[in-house]
Amino acid sequence: MEAALVLDSERGWTAEQAWDAADRIAHLARAITSPSSTGAPRRRVAVCAENCGDAVIAHLGGLRSGASVVAINAHLAPAEIAYQLEVGDVALLLAGPETLDRASEAAAIVGGCDVRSWAEPSWAEWLATAPSGPPDDDVTIPPNLLFTSGTTGRPKATHLPPNVFPPRDSWAA
Repeated sequence: MEAALVLDSERGWTAEQAWDAADRIAHLARAITSPSSTGAPRRRVAVCAENCGDAVIAHLGGLRSGASVVAINAHLAPAEIAYQLEVGDVALLLAGPETLDRASEAAAIVGGCDVRSWAEPSWAEWLATAPSGPPDDDVTIPPNLLFTSGTTGRPKATHLPPNVFPPRDSWAA
């Protein structure tokens, strides 16, 4: 039996299972975050969940899609999540079971943000609509975005400096 590559208190994923799920998320995220025909920049993916294996795989899938992934604190209120979705120009929000209701409420405030959760029965069906295998490595990745605690009472969106994660043309580089 193959050992788990990703393991949390609920379950384990073999390398094949983890990569398959991440690649399928990547294909689906790429379709949702693709630039419009007007040449608008690629939109971002966000993950709002407690620490768990599914969240790790969601982050990996978002990165493999060629989108920048925004990590949203799982303890935020819907209005605070909505603020980060809007400022981060998030098109797809991946949520855990404990954040799904707040994530859905936040996305409704902002509009134009699809919410998916591994807590929903439709998650496996959604993943199954994507091809297996990694997406083509052919999109430029936007800068990584983090939210600081800020000094004004609102979180500040900050692009990671290039010396932390140098700008890259590829998720495979």
